[in-house]
Amino acid sequence: MGRGKAFSEREVGSVIALREDGKSFRDIGVYLGRSANAVSNCWNRHLENRQIGRGGRKSVVTDQAERRVLRAASNYEGTSKMIKANLNLAFSDRTVRRIIQRSEFIVRRKKSRKLILKDHEKARRVTWAQEHLHWRQQWKKIIFSDEKKFRLDGPDGYQHYYHDTRKGKLLRNKRHSGGGGIMVWGAIGWRGMSDLIICEGTMDAPYYQEVLNIGLLDCAQRIGGRNFIFMQDNAPIHTAGSTMAWLDDHNIRVLPWPPRSPDMNPIENVWGRMAQIVYANGKQYASLEELHPALTAAWAEIGADYRHTLYHSVPTRLEEVIDAGGMISLY
Repeated sequence: MGRGKAFSEREVGSVIALREDGKSFRDIGVYLGRSANAVSNCWNRHLENRQIGRGGRKSVVTDQAERRVLRAASNYEGTSKMIKANLNLAFSDRTVRRIIQRSEFIVRRKKSRKLILKDHEKARRVTWAQEHLHWRQQWKKIIFSDEKKFRLDGPDGYQHYYHDTRKGKLLRNKRHSGGGGIMVWGAIGWRGMSDLIICEGTMDAPYYQEVLNIGLLDCAQRIGGRNFIFMQDNAPIHTAGSTMAWLDDHNIRVLPWPPRSPDMNPIENVWGRMAQIVYANGKQYASLEELHPALTAAWAEIGADYRHTLYHSVPTRLEEVIDAGGMISLY
């Protein structure tokens, strides 16, 4: 099989910047519309070129300073900037990242989210993926939707950390409140997006139907086309009899969805992108009134190119589910 199209200078720059920021090869691939393997090869070529090109003036990093950085980074949940500050280093946080990247044992890793699937759930996921594996243009009719809660104090701890491969992996701990937060509902289509709906109070089936009335009806054909199909997961408020009756009354076709499958829903990546924007540089919020406009602004930054990349990634997601025997992947 022939090699794919060479990476442009812009793409190489994006790979380097996103990788140094802790992004996975898969996430970078989704963003650039490339395979994770191609991104990995691009990154490895960058590392090789950097090693070949090492020279010039003597480095300000002593062996002792390098050992201090590596000890500090061993299963460390913070960032390179925090390591620099904690150790009071004379060199930049970018240099800290370079030291860590040269290490044989320490890698930037996303904390695993433990989601246990039963055998029948895995089987249903595989069957569904096989049935839809050859869809291409059909995905452009699907409107993907979901709810998400954004907390005042940011995501549940640092999602990425410097993992020492000689030690056990760290898992993400979920806090009970996170200082309070805002529940939002949104939907994405090939042609556009819904408004971001701020949800107040208890999200039960009647309230969910109100959200759909406000957020979906006016935009469905605009973002999904005349023959759109609506996707929602299997949350109880979504599958309640009254909700299904509401959808039927409004002639809205619903895509049957496999159990516990956030990894196949592209809007999960939208939530992740929004979190990067909203909580950039460790940003936290003092009040819901402060968080609200930040969420709205982040939603508005989700562009068509990014959405289309996510839509194109769906067949690959299904292949991964099949190859993994129905096990869930990190999305």
